[in-house]
Amino acid sequence: MVAAGLALVLRDAGFDVGVMKPVVTGCRSHRGKFVSEDVEYLVSACGCDDERNLVSPYMLREPLAPEVAAGLENVRIDIRKIIRAFGALRRRHDVLLVEGAGGLFVPIKPKYFMIDLVTALSVPLIVVARPGLGTINHTLLSCEVARRREIDVVGVIINNYAERPSLAERTNPDVLRRYARAPLLGILPHLPGVSVEERKYGKLSQTTEDSIDVRKVLDHLRRTSR
Repeated sequence: MVAAGLALVLRDAGFDVGVMKPVVTGCRSHRGKFVSEDVEYLVSACGCDDERNLVSPYMLREPLAPEVAAGLENVRIDIRKIIRAFGALRRRHDVLLVEGAGGLFVPIKPKYFMIDLVTALSVPLIVVARPGLGTINHTLLSCEVARRREIDVVGVIINNYAERPSLAERTNPDVLRRYARAPLLGILPHLPGVSVEERKYGKLSQTTEDSIDVRKVLDHLRRTSR
C-alpha cells in the first residue's frame, strides 16, 4: 500500500516511475502463469507496463517466506537474475520503487536474507512499520541492523493507522521519533476504500501526499545520487 501510494504521488508529480517486487509469494495460477495481485496493483499505480518477469523475477504459489515457498516448488532462486532485472528497470525509469517482503530478515534462499538483497542492490531503505504494540522493537531493530550494514535509511513510515487508535498506537510515533535515528516520514491511515485485490486506489494518492513527506524522500534521493 505504501509503495503504491508513493508511486501514485511521484507519477502525478511528473516522474517516470517503475516498480519491482523481486520475490513474491502467494500467487495464483491464471492461464498457465502465476499472477500476483500485489504486483498488478503496483504496476497499475505507476502506470508502467514492464514485463512481469522483470518486475518480479520469482513468483511463487504458497504465501510463505520466499526460501520456504521456493523449496516447496523446487525453485532455485538466483540473486544474479534479480540484480539483472533491477538494472534493466532502473535504466528505464526516473525512479524505481523496490518493495520487499516481510522484513529485513525474511530468508530469500538458504543463508541469504532480504537485507542482503538491499545491500546487493545498493538502494536506500524506507522502513514501513505497523502502528500497534510491538512495532517499537521491530522498527528500532530494523533501523539499527540496517545502519550496521551501512544501508542508507531514508526514514520510517507507519502504515494502516486506525481511525480510533489504541494507547500504544497513539504513543508509538513519538517513541519512534526519539529513538529510530531516522526521520518519521509520515503516518498513513487505514483507508477503507482501498483494495489490492479489487485494484481500488480510492483516496490513496491524496492521502499519501497529505500524510507522507514525499519531498524529503526525493531530496534524499537527489543528494545520494550526485
